[in-house]
Amino acid sequence: TSLLVFFRLEVKKDDMLQEQVEKTINIIVNISGLVAASIAFIKLQNLSDKECEETMDRNLLHFSGFFLLFYSVLEVLVGVYGGQMETDPMDPSKVQILNGIFSLLAVVFQILLINVILTKELPQDSDGREMPGRQELMFLALQNFSQWLVMTFEVQKSESSLAESNYFGEYGWILILRTVLPISIFFRFHSTVVLVDNWKNSYTIERT
Repeated sequence: TSLLVFFRLEVKKDDMLQEQVEKTINIIVNISGLVAASIAFIKLQNLSDKECEETMDRNLLHFSGFFLLFYSVLEVLVGVYGGQMETDPMDPSKVQILNGIFSLLAVVFQILLINVILTKELPQDSDGREMPGRQELMFLALQNFSQWLVMTFEVQKSESSLAESNYFGEYGWILILRTVLPISIFFRFHSTVVLVDNWKNSYTIERT
């Protein structure tokens, strides 16, 4: 759905309504991710702890996650200080702010969740039938993959973020996109890989 709205923006570049619909969809996606991550947090407490040293995957997750958090903060700033939105009776600045806030929260929760799953495994006495949190991990993996696709298309066009482009200026926003968005895209891709890897390996029992 987000991709369909994205491509409609190419036809109606001056229609802010299209962007608000896209951001509303993104809010719903991030809320669903927050719910899934919260449920997974609770279920993962039923797994056993394991030793986990500092890994490259974890470092890359934190590094790339910082850029996506920064991108989300920029969205909130545009919603708060974007004076051109104040006279709109629909008050799209609220959508802009909520989009940034829920994006920020979803990223933080996901980073915390991945750090937790890296330290968990099935108990050795498990029969392999109960796999708490596994479905939620796959849901988040698929969600990150879909967001990776959307953001990959977005990095090519500054018009995909009209409010930000109006606020920072066309060239300013293009510079920000070229700097921040590629690493943010990597975060989505890397998260997908790590989630799928843990979906598979954290629920495998090594019999001796």
